[in-house]
Amino acid sequence: EGCFEYAIDRTREGHINLGGGANMVTALAPFCSELQFVTRIGQKEAARIQPLFESLPGHVTPYIVIDSQDVTPTKIRYTIDGEVAITINQNPGSPTENTENLFVDYLRQALGIKSEVVISDYGRKSLTPRILLTLHEFAQSDQFILVDPRPQIESWQKYDLPGAILKPNKDEAIALLQFAYGAEREDVQDLAEGLKSSRQQDVHDAAVVASQAIHTILPNIRGVLLTLDKHGAVFRSGADGIPAYFPTLPVTVKNPSGAGDIVSASLALLTPKFGVDTAILTALELASVSTTTPDTSTL
Repeated sequence: EGCFEYAIDRTREGHINLGGGANMVTALAPFCSELQFVTRIGQKEAARIQPLFESLPGHVTPYIVIDSQDVTPTKIRYTIDGEVAITINQNPGSPTENTENLFVDYLRQALGIKSEVVISDYGRKSLTPRILLTLHEFAQSDQFILVDPRPQIESWQKYDLPGAILKPNKDEAIALLQFAYGAEREDVQDLAEGLKSSRQQDVHDAAVVASQAIHTILPNIRGVLLTLDKHGAVFRSGADGIPAYFPTLPVTVKNPSGAGDIVSASLALLTPKFGVDTAILTALELASVSTTTPDTSTL
């Protein structure tokens, strides 16, 4: 509770800018008996959010890898018709060998708890092939693993973790299909056009096909949850599974930042106890509500 309240207060006061990883931790901390997280941050970022790490409650164990380079993507925020859009104009580099070694060591310690695991790269290129292989060593069929992929990662096959749920958005799904089948294939181009359509039925139809294609590429994962922004999400368990559509709440979006973190945290908390269908529906509702405020406070 202390961590959660501190993070919200500090964000509202404008003292620190919570990134996705910090949002995830503060969302999960109040509900977990034990929480361990591994994160890679830059030196400037470390100085800015150090107070947050110092305020973490005792059951939260942080493993902080401080990289000499700035690993936070540079973002330009601008407003269109009252809605906030984000453009990333600079991407960070991959971790150095020493940083990667430390990350792997920390990861082995954190994964020793063998509980629910949330994996997200946030576009920082931290999930190298070696780190993903380390995750394979710990993956278990009876363990809940949620993978939030990023299209910058070329080793998509390493996401094929037994029992994992892959949570790509539309852009990430398109990137995966283009990497696996080639961007020039007509059917891949048709799927990309459908996912980017403004018509809900087109988006839904393309998501159904795309989720099946992703299962074909990654046959060992438990399921694919393809999030579709205001069009909801499609979940499919297995290439031959029946796709299920989940709507979002009709809300006026003021800032979509952090909505994906809300979905990931909610799925990790709710799926083991209530099942995947209830968890997805609740996660999308919470994410919808989180977009109705201009700040990015964790819900």
